[in-house]
Amino acid sequence: MEKDRFLKTAKNTVKSMRKFSSLFLFNFNPNYTIAILFLLLNLFVNLNPYFGLNSSDFGLMMIQVEDILQSNFTSFAIQYSSLNSDPSFEFYPFTKPFLGNVNSAYYIDFPPYYPLMIAFIKTIIGKYAYYFFSNLSSLGSLILIKLILSKFSIERNLIHLSLILYSFCTTIFTYNFFIHEYPLAVFLITFSIYFAINFIFHNFTKDLFLFGLFSGLSLFFRLEMIFITLAAGLALVSTNKRKFLPIFTYSLIGFLIPFSILIFLNQEIHGHPLGLRFVVTINDNPSLNFTDRVNIAKELLFGNFRGLFIQSLFFAMIPILGSYSKRDSSKDFFLILIAIAFFAILFSSPNHGDHIAPRYFFGLYPIGVITFIIFLNEFFRVYESKIYKGILFLIIIYSMQNCFKNYVWMNDVFSKLNYFQTTIRDLKTDSVIFTSYAEPLNSQNIYLEKKVQVANTPEKMRRLLEIKKTEGKLNLAIVGFGLYNEAFDLKRLYPKFILNQDKLFYTITIRE
Repeated sequence: MEKDRFLKTAKNTVKSMRKFSSLFLFNFNPNYTIAILFLLLNLFVNLNPYFGLNSSDFGLMMIQVEDILQSNFTSFAIQYSSLNSDPSFEFYPFTKPFLGNVNSAYYIDFPPYYPLMIAFIKTIIGKYAYYFFSNLSSLGSLILIKLILSKFSIERNLIHLSLILYSFCTTIFTYNFFIHEYPLAVFLITFSIYFAINFIFHNFTKDLFLFGLFSGLSLFFRLEMIFITLAAGLALVSTNKRKFLPIFTYSLIGFLIPFSILIFLNQEIHGHPLGLRFVVTINDNPSLNFTDRVNIAKELLFGNFRGLFIQSLFFAMIPILGSYSKRDSSKDFFLILIAIAFFAILFSSPNHGDHIAPRYFFGLYPIGVITFIIFLNEFFRVYESKIYKGILFLIIIYSMQNCFKNYVWMNDVFSKLNYFQTTIRDLKTDSVIFTSYAEPLNSQNIYLEKKVQVANTPEKMRRLLEIKKTEGKLNLAIVGFGLYNEAFDLKRLYPKFILNQDKLFYTITIRE
């Protein structure tokens, strides 16, 4: 009896040890890792102490959302609270390249489609709508990475590694902390690649149509996804030359449906098929010479700790591992896609993209992770050396460390922004005048709570204050970065103003 009990206990112990070892060796369902990463992402985003704090491009998108809501979904135009006294937008707190004029109506120049989606959801779930699509898209991208790798019969431990690589060795997840369309655009372009791979494996023409459809949808949010679409199309044709006609026909039909709608909507809304952002920013940029282009490429790849090969070193390993891999159409598809898209993006980016990350490459991140893991799986089947696994471990740690620097940097920025905005919010005034266009770009939350304007020259300041005085609205504050100087001659105009000098900025309170 005791012997049977002992054997039963021993079996249970062995079973428990196997379960533990399988957990340690990542030999469990990758869906659990996806669920854990999604939970962590939501905790990081929604429970961080600076939740809802936005600035720069992200804050402008927040204003777009509020403008749509204030217009009751009737207009994408700016809903300017001081329009009656400033119909020409002379003192509006944002200017070119963020402000555009179409048919006498003023718009923030970012595409309106993502803010419109958020505005709809905001009527249902409130402030959480700002991060709803980003979080959901990031979840979708993780699921797609897992599904694509499963088609290649990749071992579970490497699928877990791919999910960790995407989450912690690229900085695309950082964009979930802001209002931005990149996570959604990346999900859509990755979904299109999923259907392209499906076609390679199963030869269904409907997959070609869906490849084109989701590629076209991604352009509603980021136009640079066109490079990945073109690269994927060329890669499909190159690896399936005999199927050129169905690839071209079905993909083009699927692509043209959303693309035609996008062109039509852009023309209707902003008077240009590529949208207001193209008109306001791209056309105004001087042509770049060869040295400028080289510097942009250098920054995109090696800049500070945000260059592609600094923060995501595994990306540089793809061509090395690819040289050890046996050739077939599916692997060639990924290599051709990455090569064409990589160089197309590298030599067409309008600037170095150093906005927390080299974001012009974001669309290639899931594809890069998938390709790296496919080649790594083959490499380890031939070369089981612990030295190679040790090198891989160091690469991952290095990438994680550099991505962690982004989070530290971001936290420091959030801290300063919060301090700046809290100080302005606490001023007992309903109107704030900034002395340059830099301050409002760091305080869009204040824009939603107070009347905000800019007077960046003494002449403009005098005229704006006269307008305020005529309206009987001299309960206001003037805010500027750095040390206060008397260039605006406020002492002569209002000798009783109250000046508070801070280490980062100054505030002047005027009351009459």
